[in-house]
Parts: sequence; structure tokens; C-alpha cells
Amino acid sequence: MDVTTEPAGYRDALHSRYFWCLSLAYLALMASQVGGIAHQYGLIEERGEAGSAALTLMVLPVCSIVGRLAGGWIADRYSPRLLALCMMLLQSVAMFLLAFASGWAALVASLAVFGASVGNLLMLHPLLVAAGWGQAPYARLFSISHLLSNFGVALGPALLGYAYVASGGYQTAFLYAGVISIAATAIYIAGRAPPYER
Repeated sequence: MDVTTEPAGYRDALHSRYFWCLSLAYLALMASQVGGIAHQYGLIEERGEAGSAALTLMVLPVCSIVGRLAGGWIADRYSPRLLALCMMLLQSVAMFLLAFASGWAALVASLAVFGASVGNLLMLHPLLVAAGWGQAPYARLFSISHLLSNFGVALGPALLGYAYVASGGYQTAFLYAGVISIAATAIYIAGRAPPYER
């Protein structure tokens, strides 16, 4: 056997509309998500109540963990693609909520919604790649897809920071993050059904 021969799944994925739409969607999702995480403290300081920052900052990671546990249970029983679409839309909703949230209660509720989407979207990325093309090409495919998503990780905080400075507040920045999440959802839908659902 020629060990240099690329697995059929790897070649198929690189020519697959679904693989590239998934990867580009995650680039946009991570830009929105990591930008939102990076600027949550500034948002809380700008709109929260005195002394609420420490408690409010706990909400997102706790809800991320709880959301991921629930999402793992759901992904085992239903379509990971459907769960991914729901979480992408949930992140969009969270960003719009954060754009207008003011006061401790509204910030906590908005960050809880955001946290639920964060944990699940991070969990689903490798699952979607593995489910689409199996174990043999998984490492190579995920390395490419994850590399693209890391561009979003790098860009997100800067993009939201620029929007904050340009507009003088976080409302515009988080509105942009919501629009980016919606665009990511549209890109993912444009990829059509993955191979395992055809």
C-alpha cells in the first residue's frame, strides 16, 4: 500500500462545498464569539452596576460548561448539523441582546444565552468534521478547518475594538458581532447537506 496516497475522504472533502462553507462559517463565528468574550468585561463595566463585574464574569463560563453537557446529550440523539444551526442562531441572538443589555439582570441573562452557544459551538466543530468524513482523514481536515477558524479568533477582538472606538460605545460593536454570526449561519447553510446526511 502506498502510504503517500491521500485517503479518498480527504480528497473529497477538499473538493466539497460543505467543508469550505463549514470552515468559513467557523472563521466568522469565532470572530464574533472571541470578540464578544474579549470585550465582555468592558461591556459590564460600561453598563453594569457597581460591584457586579466579578459575579457577572462568572456567568459565561458556567453556562458554557452546562450548555456543552446538554449539547453533548442532544448531539448523540439528534443531528449535529441541526444543533450547530441552532447554536449559530443562538449566538446571533446573544450578540443582539448584549448590544442592548443594560443593568445587572439584563447582562446576566444575555451572557447566559451567549455562554450556552459558546460551549456548544466549540464542541461541534470537530464533531461535524469527523461525522462528515470519518476517522481516516479527520486530523488533516480538522487542522485545515481549525486553522481558518483561528483567523477569526485573531480578528474578532480587534474588529469589535475598532467598532467600539469608532462608535464610542459597545452597542455598535455587538450589533456587528450579531451580523457576523448571522452571516456565518448563512454561509454554513449554503454548504448544503454534509456527506453523512446525503
